[in-house]
Amino acid sequence: MMSENLPAPAMSVAHESVSNPSKVEEYRKGKIGIASMFIGDVMKKKKGLDPKLVKELITKKLNDF
Repeated sequence: MMSENLPAPAMSVAHESVSNPSKVEEYRKGKIGIASMFIGDVMKKKKGLDPKLVKELITKKLNDF
């Protein structure tokens, strides 16, 4: 899996980004567009990251809840 290649600060920001319980619940109920909001949050906080890797990490985090 490619998410192991993300720097630790990016992983930390991704984790913080998906810690909004109401938005995670919306995602779990089928509103998958919410993932884009989380991805955008990470990309704003940590410029220069590969969006594909961030998407992979966010999706994994969301599905682990």
